[in-house]
Amino acid sequence: MGDDDFWIAPRDALQPLVPAVPLTEKYLKRPPFRFIHDIIASLQRDRGTFNGSQLTEQDFDASTIDGKDDKVAFLKKVISHVETGLGRPIDVNPKKIASGSEVEKTAAFLCELAAFAQTPRTSGGEEPSAPPPPPPPPPAESALPPPPPA
Repeated sequence: MGDDDFWIAPRDALQPLVPAVPLTEKYLKRPPFRFIHDIIASLQRDRGTFNGSQLTEQDFDASTIDGKDDKVAFLKKVISHVETGLGRPIDVNPKKIASGSEVEKTAAFLCELAAFAQTPRTSGGEEPSAPPPPPPPPPAESALPPPPPA
């Protein structure tokens, strides 16, 4: 792939996950915030990808995200949840995503988002947790002798 082909990997990774979102070269080469939001909202609606995260139902309604600060706050929550789920940091700046700069890093983030969306979760959509500890052993028989017969 050449330098201008960075958009192909996120398209290929996301296409089976968000069929309702048009993953066009135009949008993937310089993804507008609404496009990224639509991908995230689709992953939540169709797969429950963000269940158990800091994101609220209101966050998935694009009309409630107004202005750069709201966009950055939304992206911070998404990035944090994906990093936690993948168990590694992601080299991306939410301010740069919201402003449409660092498009190659945004494309790499979209690939990480696709990988995260495919990780197994519990039935509630939350991250799998460690199995519960085993139950404590039953109490030991008393070491005292039985009382004498009456």
